[in-house]
Amino acid sequence: MLNAGGSVRFRHWRLYGERGLAGERAAVWLDGATLTVEYATEALAQYRVTYESDGRLLREVDEPRLFPTRYPSPQPFLPPLDEVEWHPVQRLAPYRLRRANSGEGRQTPLFDLERLATSG
Repeated sequence: MLNAGGSVRFRHWRLYGERGLAGERAAVWLDGATLTVEYATEALAQYRVTYESDGRLLREVDEPRLFPTRYPSPQPFLPPLDEVEWHPVQRLAPYRLRRANSGEGRQTPLFDLERLATSG
């Protein structure tokens, strides 16, 4: 799913697709050294990828090729932001395992309902 900035998360990478499609489902295709972000059979962006030695993890994603689409964002980039360096690809930290809930930190009930029912 494309986030509010028009990017999708794929294998610890954030890849730009199209800001005008925020909230929509996008497909990510890997074909050899080419990664494609697609919406409704329309290519939004293509990236060149290199793999780690295991052949599964992506070592590098670069050379973005963004295609013009029929889904432009109604909000254009603000003029001062045009001058800021923008990165359509960003490596993310891997997901961390969640800690098991030990039960510590549970809030005690505000009212003892059993005691109130018997006294009332």
